[in-house]
Amino acid sequence: MTGGTTGDTLSRQMLLAFGIAFALGVVAVPVVIALARRIGFVAKPRADRWSSRPTALMGGIGIFIAACVATAFTAPDLRPLHGLGAAALIIFAVGLADDVVHMRPQYKLLAQVVAGCVILASNIHFGLGGSPYLTLPLTLLFIVGITNAMNLLDNMDGLAAGVSLVSALVLGAGAFFAHNAPAAIASGSIAGACLAFLIFNFHPARVFMGDCGSMFLGLVLAVLAVQTSDSATTGLAGAVLFPSIALAIPIFDTVFVTVMRKINGRSISQGGCDHTSHRLVKLGLSEPQAVMLLCGTSLVVGVFGLAAMRYQAPYLAIVGSLAGASLLVFGRFLAQVEVYPVSEALLAFTSRPGAVLAAQRLYKRHTGTALMDTLLAFAAYLLASLIGGASLANSQTLLALAPWAVIGAAAGLGIAGVYKGVWHHLSMHDVARFAFGTALAGMTVFAVLVVAGHGAIMSVRIGILDAGILMALLVVARGLYRGLTLVGRTGTALQNRWLLVASADALGPEANVDGLLKDLQQRYGRKTAPAGIVTSSALSSARVDGVPLLGTVETLESVLCEVEAGAVLVTAVEAQATVEETCRRRGVRCIVAADSVPQEHLTTGVAASGGTL
Repeated sequence: MTGGTTGDTLSRQMLLAFGIAFALGVVAVPVVIALARRIGFVAKPRADRWSSRPTALMGGIGIFIAACVATAFTAPDLRPLHGLGAAALIIFAVGLADDVVHMRPQYKLLAQVVAGCVILASNIHFGLGGSPYLTLPLTLLFIVGITNAMNLLDNMDGLAAGVSLVSALVLGAGAFFAHNAPAAIASGSIAGACLAFLIFNFHPARVFMGDCGSMFLGLVLAVLAVQTSDSATTGLAGAVLFPSIALAIPIFDTVFVTVMRKINGRSISQGGCDHTSHRLVKLGLSEPQAVMLLCGTSLVVGVFGLAAMRYQAPYLAIVGSLAGASLLVFGRFLAQVEVYPVSEALLAFTSRPGAVLAAQRLYKRHTGTALMDTLLAFAAYLLASLIGGASLANSQTLLALAPWAVIGAAAGLGIAGVYKGVWHHLSMHDVARFAFGTALAGMTVFAVLVVAGHGAIMSVRIGILDAGILMALLVVARGLYRGLTLVGRTGTALQNRWLLVASADALGPEANVDGLLKDLQQRYGRKTAPAGIVTSSALSSARVDGVPLLGTVETLESVLCEVEAGAVLVTAVEAQATVEETCRRRGVRCIVAADSVPQEHLTTGVAASGGTL
């Protein structure tokens, strides 16, 4: 693509593809919803899934139709997309079959490998240069990994579609700047289809995309990322870094869940409400807030990556390392959120020695912290080199010397005792250790540059800058973790505030309300008494066993506006439908007791059985 006219033409084609896909999606998705409900093809609530009501499936059909038709009508030359189209058709068909008959994971993995091989056969792979024994397996691993990552990310209303929308926009802009018209147009089609689907999938969702949608989006976005990085010709760093930055959230969520399940002795393939989004809700965010936070993070990281891609490799490497360090801080913070049953965690740590060793490595010996500091040291070295006068023309030399600078920084921090003990806050003693360690790191950088033949004056300047920048990054990273911890405590306190919706008859003078409340607290994991009680009909009293009566079911919405609550527990069966609808509108978690609470049970404090909040 050369000249302004061609650029204008491509931008119009991208907007047209986006518009056609959006329009088709707005029409196709409601048809899919109606069809799914007519044939009874709905997802029913399960203990290991987040949804709380039956929801139509097969929404991925609408995404697939909208994206494919828009691309076919808009792209002037479809030949570069033949391989992607064939692989996408394979993965969509397999995903649809899994939605209908629930295929075994190994069969889905085999299909993903086959689809990846179709992509490789179409001569689509990372532009790393050198031997195909490196580029082809790495490309296949990336495609299969992102396909599964997006499948795992589809765990909350609007999350997979929202992140896919953001990723498609970032990849589309990258393809535009890299002059890859087919990838840019296909990205626009994916973005339009995802935006249309979000209208029906955002909380409260009317439809789920299913595996046919999530695996299709994962594969297409992975291939578009490979094509964009290959066209950008940003070298070794850019070939892998830009796709990873554009798809940072699905990669992070998959790695985080895998590590946490392994540590807690759970099967990696075992489903559960332990993803990043679930932990954010446990901290007190509503579902829409958690989704918007992750989508916003994806957008911010993607935009920085896109801006860095416009320059040379060192800038992209800096953005990638800082983004990776930030996600490690975020992951360490989220790891503190309790999402597994206490009994299960105890069993894991008593019956699986490997889990204990893994936990010790992660928390006691700061494996995650050391990795974060390594990324920060890498970013500090590159920033110091560029600010200190090193030429961008020598970017490959800068990257070649980076491992020695990072090793020196790691050794300096280790000698300074940064990784001794367990830190929970940032003290002046910690700052003194950082200063000593970063000074050693700066000396190492100076020595490396002198040995490499750079001038002594420039080497001194870069060494001093490296020590100062690394010191600042270390303090900011620890401060960020400390700030997140304080926010998390506030969110946990909010989540522990809950409302009880009970039948007026169940709160009469003969009922053992105190016993009922204690039993509900034990069964549903509440550590405190409810913030208030809402009844199915009005009562004359103002408090019941010390807990204030805040109103009736008819006034529940106004009560939720006045009282910050993380969850609503319903024991009044006759009010269940009304309460669920109100909670959906307000974005508050609603837990319904599994069975009704018979009047005779209330006198003994035995409540309905059910899951945990």
